[in-house]
Amino acid sequence: MSVSVSIKENEVNYREGINSENKSNKLYSKMLEKGKQMELKKGSDNFAVKHQNKVLALVYIGAAVLVIIVGLRGLGTVVGDISIIPDFLIDPATRKIDSNFVMFALILEFFMLIMLSLTTFFIPQEVKQEKTVVHDLKSVELYKEELEKLKNYTALELKMLRSYLDEYEELSRKMNKIHTENFESIKRIASNLK
Repeated sequence: MSVSVSIKENEVNYREGINSENKSNKLYSKMLEKGKQMELKKGSDNFAVKHQNKVLALVYIGAAVLVIIVGLRGLGTVVGDISIIPDFLIDPATRKIDSNFVMFALILEFFMLIMLSLTTFFIPQEVKQEKTVVHDLKSVELYKEELEKLKNYTALELKMLRSYLDEYEELSRKMNKIHTENFESIKRIASNLK
């Protein structure tokens, strides 16, 4: 009986081993997939972080183009009389800026804003927080240094002020002494004159 029990236990252990190997293989493959996804995401994060300022600059350029085109369109027929505006922008029938250029400027700005939103979306939150934390730590250190400099300066100023006050008190005592001596001298002279 003990032999049959040990055989059954071995079979159960063997099956559990196979199941645990399958589970660990599945877990390992899932971890690999997650790692690859994270690397792909990291690549897009790097792109977003690296090109964030360039995309923002493009959005500003698109906004500038849109403002100029819409502003010129708002001027109406006066635009046709302005010599610096190229003729290809002006509709010959209405003497206004052609509406196709207005649509072009709107579509251009729309795509620039989409690009900005995607770039902002793919910037990892940690990078933003790390930059602010590093900036905050640097600014805290700078504030500490400046505060220390101010403390030292204030201490020097207080020492100088105390020395001035001491000198003033000493001069004041001397003046009082001279004043009392003068007063006594005047009293003696007045008493001698009587």
